[in-house]
Amino acid sequence: MADTKALAPMERPAFDLAKYSPDQYNVLAPVSMVGRDVDYMQVSGALVKLDPDPNKGDCYAAPGTRWERNEQTGELLPIMVAPAKPGLMKLAAAMGIVWRVEQIKPRSHQLVADMAQAVGPAGCKELFEQVRYDVAYRAQIAVRDGLGWRFLEATYEWELESQTRKVKRDARKKVADAIKYKKAAVDEEQYVADRVDQIISDRFALAESKAILRAIRATGIRQHYERHEFGKPFVVQRVDLRPDTTDPAVRAAIAAKAVQSGSEIFGGGQSSAAPVVHVQPTEVPDFDTAEREGKIERVAPGPDEALDVGVLPEAQPASDEWPADDAPGPWAEQPASNGAPNREMLLKRVYALYAKAQQAGIAEKLPVMQRDADASALADWCAAAEEALKTKGGPQ
Repeated sequence: MADTKALAPMERPAFDLAKYSPDQYNVLAPVSMVGRDVDYMQVSGALVKLDPDPNKGDCYAAPGTRWERNEQTGELLPIMVAPAKPGLMKLAAAMGIVWRVEQIKPRSHQLVADMAQAVGPAGCKELFEQVRYDVAYRAQIAVRDGLGWRFLEATYEWELESQTRKVKRDARKKVADAIKYKKAAVDEEQYVADRVDQIISDRFALAESKAILRAIRATGIRQHYERHEFGKPFVVQRVDLRPDTTDPAVRAAIAAKAVQSGSEIFGGGQSSAAPVVHVQPTEVPDFDTAEREGKIERVAPGPDEALDVGVLPEAQPASDEWPADDAPGPWAEQPASNGAPNREMLLKRVYALYAKAQQAGIAEKLPVMQRDADASALADWCAAAEEALKTKGGPQ
């Protein structure tokens, strides 16, 4: 086996993260520093300049932000901005992030499947129609961390009902703006119908992008920045494998790897003409092994994470500002504004109570669940079911 000392020692260029003051730079250090005795590795950095103008694509107005007028141009600009997809992808490229993405089953589909086992497929037909377009994606990313990799995982579930509520809010805002600013009238129903059709056709790409961007943010990128702060250059630290290609043993190892890759593609035996240099750092991240060994960090959605892939760029109202008819529907992530359980919680309770009623032999005596039952109706159904079980003396 060739000596790994044939590899180049770690280069120590002028790059030093400590030299970049947070007052002048946005410092991102998603990786750990490796020791000075580690060969064939190089710590480097990149400067990424993102445009703080929300009209240029690198960012968008943060939800709920206040606005101010530019004294020179008179243009209204948001005080707070959030990194958008183009900006995040630039930072990901600077970090050397590797990722893989896959489509997974949405929670809403699993919930309907669980309920179908209790009440039968016919009893879940209406629920199925509500969630049939829901899609979910899981994104796993890896960024080199010293001699290995740091793994992060994020999921995103695209739900038609919550997206439709956003479209309806947008439509009401456009109607109000048209009246306020005396613009051309907006047909609210037609606008909603057209936008819903559009987002349904785009849902796979949107959900995939959201999962990837959620994972990228977990490397240390904040949800929101002040606009002037976002305009400061981002300093990105990374660690790269840098073997000394002037060394004959390393060149032979690279040639052997090329021959091996060719054999895997076109068939044929491996060549043994070139010696192999065993290098400790992994050249590519092994997501499957990391998953088996529990080394992937799960990323929770940000508390105020907004749409950042162009579905609805306007600010989302705070939960206590939502109209009553926009209370979170089934499988929404956020609870109802008054602290009451949302429909996801209530539907799980419905399923549990129905299973207990079957066990007690009184399922046929339970009230009929009405079509498109809202959270209040579901709560009433649960209360009636609990009373029936209590009266029967069945399991509570």
